[in-house]
Amino acid sequence: MKQQIFIGGHYSSGSRVPQLLLEQTHDIACNNIHRDYEPGFSEKDNTWVERILRGEQPPFPDTADSVITKPDVEYPKMFKEPFSLKNPDFMLAIPYIKKLFPKSVFILVVRHGVDQVLCENRTMTHRFAKYFGLKAKFDLNREMQFWNLAYKKAYKHADYILRLEDLVLDTKKTVSKLVKFLDIPYPDTSMIKKPDSMGRRFKKCSVFGYDDGVKHNYTPALKGDLVTIGKEMLTNFNYD
Repeated sequence: MKQQIFIGGHYSSGSRVPQLLLEQTHDIACNNIHRDYEPGFSEKDNTWVERILRGEQPPFPDTADSVITKPDVEYPKMFKEPFSLKNPDFMLAIPYIKKLFPKSVFILVVRHGVDQVLCENRTMTHRFAKYFGLKAKFDLNREMQFWNLAYKKAYKHADYILRLEDLVLDTKKTVSKLVKFLDIPYPDTSMIKKPDSMGRRFKKCSVFGYDDGVKHNYTPALKGDLVTIGKEMLTNFNYD
């Protein structure tokens, strides 16, 4: 059994799903609905990942007053092996996580980029776009640029790529591969449901701009341009 697991992926990628599976065998160190590991993470400035993106080397956060000082030797009371820690932001810090936890494996969760940028949750772009040289003001092109660049940064360092569409549409085969990789028993998968936002790229909808507080209209006619922007990583993940 893999003892140290980290999970991340762009907001609304579905990273909660594997954590719902892994909480059946691993300590996930949280009880919130999103299954996010929260110490050191918030929408405020100076979060753990932002410090890393600025070139700092902060210790892994445990609680507000306590951190890990000797990874792989001493664990905080916050979690214990076997553990699986999930936070979307982890995807932007995989090399550093592996430096702190050399025995760990990283599961990167992804879904079709256009569906993803049309989801309501866009706090990741709001906080991190500047670290990728992207403009501050919201538009869908910027959202797609960020999706492509963030996954390009994460992909080569991840140990396992998990597509949400495969989890939902081919659950047994996809979960079987995952549990074989992690060396865990086959879990209860009854919580896996198709999200309403899957396939959203084929429908008209409105998208809230986190940065400007305005609703932006989307039509399927815009899909081609967004696919072009995200083509590199869409192709890499075998999306059309």
